[in-house]
Amino acid sequence: MDTIITVPTLCLNLIPAAFAYNAKHFLEAAKTCQITKPGSYSPVPYFLYCKGFELAFKALILNKKPNDEGKLKKNLGHDLGKALDEVRNTTGRKLISKQDETTLAALSRHYGNDGKTQRGFEYFTTNIKSSVLRGYSDLPTMEAMDAIASQLIAELELIKFNLNVS
Repeated sequence: MDTIITVPTLCLNLIPAAFAYNAKHFLEAAKTCQITKPGSYSPVPYFLYCKGFELAFKALILNKKPNDEGKLKKNLGHDLGKALDEVRNTTGRKLISKQDETTLAALSRHYGNDGKTQRGFEYFTTNIKSSVLRGYSDLPTMEAMDAIASQLIAELELIKFNLNVS
């Protein structure tokens, strides 16, 4: 005669850990495709850094507030500045310097989609065209983005992600 054992369902919220995992990969990929030739430009490393920063910030937020994914999409979108502010509000940690905030602000003008920006790193839009005319002088250096990436990767590696088992 067979014995049937009923096991309760286990629910895990893996989204914060998945965001952290993907963030690390975007940031590591950005480091491998940096443009080193003077005067040349590619949007690829900029986009990869921005996507990595966005996912890292959201991983840090969702680790503390695992049920806020929908609210994050609605309230933050792809705005790096808002995401950083929310990380600070949620974790109580400063996370990056004022100089790094300036770097994020410069990136956000071409990355976000908040009605003011047009996702210039993905599409050759007006904001990135004007950057071309300025010789990309408004874009941060690879070193500045690298510094933020290193800080965020270190921060993500310290976290024991709350898997929200229920």
